[in-house]
Amino acid sequence: MQTRDSAINSQGDTIVKKTYYSFDYANTATPDTVFGKMSARNMLVPVATRVWKNSTLIGGTVTQYKNFATAGTDTFINPAKIYSMETTVPLTTTQAGESIALTGQFTTLLPDANFVEKADFNVDGTTGRIIEQKLVSDKDQALIWDNQAHLPLAQVDNAYFTDVAYCSFETAETGNWAFSSSSVVSDTTAPTGTKAYTLGSTAITKSGMNTAQTYIVSYWLKSGASISITGGTQSGSVSGRTLNGWTYHEIKVTGTTTLSVTGSGNVDEVRLYPSTSQMTSYTYDALMRLEATCSVNSTISYYQYDALNRVTDIKDQYGNIIKAFEYNYGRQSR
Repeated sequence: MQTRDSAINSQGDTIVKKTYYSFDYANTATPDTVFGKMSARNMLVPVATRVWKNSTLIGGTVTQYKNFATAGTDTFINPAKIYSMETTVPLTTTQAGESIALTGQFTTLLPDANFVEKADFNVDGTTGRIIEQKLVSDKDQALIWDNQAHLPLAQVDNAYFTDVAYCSFETAETGNWAFSSSSVVSDTTAPTGTKAYTLGSTAITKSGMNTAQTYIVSYWLKSGASISITGGTQSGSVSGRTLNGWTYHEIKVTGTTTLSVTGSGNVDEVRLYPSTSQMTSYTYDALMRLEATCSVNSTISYYQYDALNRVTDIKDQYGNIIKAFEYNYGRQSR
C-alpha cells in the first residue's frame, strides 16, 4: 500500500505525492460517519491524494464515500462525489491547513475551500450499481443495468433514473418497467435479440413519473399487433421504418405519474425517456456478447462474431456491413 512517492524533477524541485486511505480519516470526518462504517468492514481504500512541490501544495483530489444500501449493514459503500483542488498559486502549509507529514487522522473530508466538486454519483441501494452520474456543470446520465449479467442495458443522457425505462425482454431484468414474465415469448424476428412481449391481459407499466415532464414512449410493434397507451396527455404520434415485419412507433406523453401499455400481439424494444434526453440501448446474446445496439434515433446495429468470440462484422438494420474486422497475420481471408 503506497502512501508516498518522492522525486526531484529536472528543475531541482522536490515533488511529493501523498495518498491517503479510509483509515487516515476519523469516523466523524463526515456527518454520516462513513469512515467508521468502512473501518468496521475493513475497507481500506484510497480516499485522497496531495501533490506537494517544495513544501507547497499544488494539487490534490478527494473521493467522498457514502453508504447507499437500503437494507443490510453498510453493504453498498461507494463513491458519491469526487473533488479536485483548484488554485492559481501553490498553497503554503498554513493556507492548506495541513503539512506533508500526517499526524493522527484527518478530522474533516475537505481540508479547504480550494477543493471543488467535479462529479457525483447515485447508486441503487439494492443492487449496488451506479444508476446516475454527472460531471459538474454537465448533463445528468442515467444507467439501466442487467443486474444478473452485470451489463448495461441502456444509457440515457440528460435524464434521472426515475424518469427512464427500457426492456427488450431478453432476460429477467425489467429495466424499470413492470410486467408479467409469463408474457415474454421467443421470437427470432424481433428487432433486437430473440424475444418479445405478447400484449394481452397483463400490461407493461411504469409508475413514479413526473407530471411536469414530457416523455417519449417508443417501441417496435409486430405486423398484426395493436397497442394502447393510457396515462396523461398524448401527442406527436410517429410511425417510422419497417424491419422484418416490425414497425417503429413513438409518442409523447405529458401530465401523468403512471403509464400503461396494453393491446394484442408482440412488442419489443420498449423505451421511456424525457423528450429532452437521448437513450442508447444494448442487447446481448446467450454468451453475454453485445448482439445489437439501438441508437438515440432508434437505428439498430448488429454484431457478429467468429469462433473465438471476436467481432467480425457490424451490420446496419438492413443487413449491410458497415464495419468489418480482420484478425489473421498472413494472407487476407476476405
